Amino acid sequence: MINQQDTSNNVIQKLQNQIGEKIITSFDMVAQDRSNYFAKNPYQHQKPSIESVNLIVNGYAKSNGGISAAANLVPGPLGMLAVAPEIVTVMRNQIAMIYDVGVAYDKQQYLNKELLAGVLISSLGTGANRVIVIEASKIITKKLTPSIFKRIVHQLTGNVVKSAGKSIVSKWLPGVGSTAMGLWSAYSTKQVGNKAIQIFEKEIEILDETQSLSESSIEYTDHLLPASDLEVNNITGERLELLKIKTLINLMKVDGSIEPEEKEYLKTIITNANLTVEEIKEIKNSLSAQRTEIDYSLIAKYPDDALGLLIDLIALAKRDGDFHITEKMYIKQVGKLMGFSEVDIAEMMLAY
Repeated sequence: MINQQDTSNNVIQKLQNQIGEKIITSFDMVAQDRSNYFAKNPYQHQKPSIESVNLIVNGYAKSNGGISAAANLVPGPLGMLAVAPEIVTVMRNQIAMIYDVGVAYDKQQYLNKELLAGVLISSLGTGANRVIVIEASKIITKKLTPSIFKRIVHQLTGNVVKSAGKSIVSKWLPGVGSTAMGLWSAYSTKQVGNKAIQIFEKEIEILDETQSLSESSIEYTDHLLPASDLEVNNITGERLELLKIKTLINLMKVDGSIEPEEKEYLKTIITNANLTVEEIKEIKNSLSAQRTEIDYSLIAKYPDDALGLLIDLIALAKRDGDFHITEKMYIKQVGKLMGFSEVDIAEMMLAY
């Protein structure tokens, strides 16, 4: 039997390669396109303002969520390859959103590809200092050689792909996976928008060509995440998977019983998860027990996994069109324990 973890990793690598080449050129293309748009619409009432930035972000988030939710996601990791065009579109829309927010803050003259990429990378929480330096009241943009920029964007797309699919358990479930992808796209787009607002509220400084980074002045790893974090994730990955499945079982129990359809969902998830024999036995035992106690602080340490679990819960609860009040209460409780705000949880539950 083919190891599902190896299959998932191979798919992530293929997606990274497919998407990376398209996104590398997207920063310049999107910047030129948005610049031309605003040049053709110079009137003040057509130019975005600071007061409109939240509307801009919410509009792009809603659009991206709809794009991903409408994608024909085939269950399982291999299905992710089919939605590569949708992921490219989502990322291009995010770049356009960053540009529009920059225009709203009157930073149009600074919106080069490095700054756009720096904002996008900053929204992931790590790696931004390779492109921009964030100080108390100022943002410094570093000019990069084409080869360095290509390498950084390739790493960026790899992290986006991992965040989009690796931590979402429901990718195995027909119909549920597309909803989960829609929720992820909307949420991640809003996070990018919020980061853009934080950055463009500051002064911008662009280093001149003589201050550009050389190829040898920057140190790379294969990922934007620090090596120590990757090692911890590799060690605890299977345990996190077990905790996620137990959480989904708890959700299925909140209305008093687990329906036959839900048992089929669980069977599919368990079959394709990287679980040990002992962990599978533990899951089977939890089916007949009362609600399982789970330490959500363990999952909260890994933001991508926490977001993936919250999305899984919402997508699974909405699968039949009947989002029961007990399901909502349980999801709110779990979301808070993982560190999500009430506003973020409510917005995701209202979507799609």
